[in-house]
Amino acid sequence: MSTPTPTPTPTSTSPPASTAAAAPASLAGPKIRELCEIDQDIASLLAVAASSLTTLGTSPSPGEAAFATDVAEYHRLLSSIAVRLQRQVWALQGAEIPVGGEVDAGVLNARNDLVGREMEASLWREGRELVEGKMAGEGGK
Repeated sequence: MSTPTPTPTPTSTSPPASTAAAAPASLAGPKIRELCEIDQDIASLLAVAASSLTTLGTSPSPGEAAFATDVAEYHRLLSSIAVRLQRQVWALQGAEIPVGGEVDAGVLNARNDLVGREMEASLWREGRELVEGKMAGEGGK
């Protein structure tokens, strides 16, 4: 009886050269899509694990072939998920975004806080106009 062999998946332990540089903000969309695909594959991984356990628990057993197929698919998915998650970590590290642990919101906001600066300028402008209006009102009394 022949057992299916899993499809080889690249398992490099060093980050690709393209992730060494900071990832531009335009890559956020594709990165989020990649994470969604990984999430779907994790669900598939769990379904395959459940299927293989069901195969073991059924009587009479459908045979070793079904179990071997499930195990091969499980290992293929697991390897693929591990490699893609490692690439996501490298992309985050290349973008100098903290991976795990405490995330300092101030550091992240300081990197690109255009909205905050515009909001602050608007508040200062409104404050100045309010003070000037009060001063003009008092000067006319």
